[in-house]
Amino acid sequence: MYRGYIKLWRKIRDNELWTERRVFSRFEAWTDLLMEAHWDKEKPKRVTISGRMYEIGYGEILWSVRFMAARWKWSNDKVLRSITCLKNEYMLRTETSTGIMKITILNYEQYHVEPNSNKYSHESENRTLTERSPNEKKKSKENQEAKKERKPKEDFVLPEWLDPQTWYGFEQNRKALRAPLTDLGRKQIIKKLEELKTSGTDPNESLLQSIERGWKGVFEINRPLSSDNKGKPGQLTRVGEKNYAACQAFLESEKTRHAEH
Repeated sequence: MYRGYIKLWRKIRDNELWTERRVFSRFEAWTDLLMEAHWDKEKPKRVTISGRMYEIGYGEILWSVRFMAARWKWSNDKVLRSITCLKNEYMLRTETSTGIMKITILNYEQYHVEPNSNKYSHESENRTLTERSPNEKKKSKENQEAKKERKPKEDFVLPEWLDPQTWYGFEQNRKALRAPLTDLGRKQIIKKLEELKTSGTDPNESLLQSIERGWKGVFEINRPLSSDNKGKPGQLTRVGEKNYAACQAFLESEKTRHAEH
């Protein structure tokens, strides 16, 4: 049988799947009791029934047999039989006074988890090796190794000598080529641009060249563009033409926007 837990929000009882008129199963009635039980360990709950004030604690409910019968579409006898069965299974205990039944869910802390609690979030990790399947063991080991090797992610900072708009155009060019830049790819491109800058090539012009020609990388400035060439350095490819036009339109719009401000 599968182990582990799911989070079942009490507000689920507002959903039409729960509110539809039907005869409850024994499981649904038990689930209803679990979700209705008072959940605050520190603060008791005050309940008014027929003009009388009652106080209930953690894991407790105040319902009458008649109310449960109407709620679950059962007879009074079926409610009493079901409650007796749950008591015999040590799942709850009851106290009855003036027609009101106080129901206490036994071991309620096993069912209720405080918001933001991680009490059961690592339940599968805490199981013994004999309880895990081979795939679970392998995945658990891989997760633990990955956590050890994982390093804090560094924020990418664009060098001051690169024009942000031109860099944005290059990023869009890579996306158009279905080869978007990864964090490692950005670092490699920046390193190459630093080398080009050192050798006397304007890094921004190199980026524009790659946008115009539809290249994934960055290179030294080649001979003038020629739309007649295809597939060789210096060419203007069909993809390059589209990227160049889009980049130029973007740069022009940015210049206009800055001029207006």
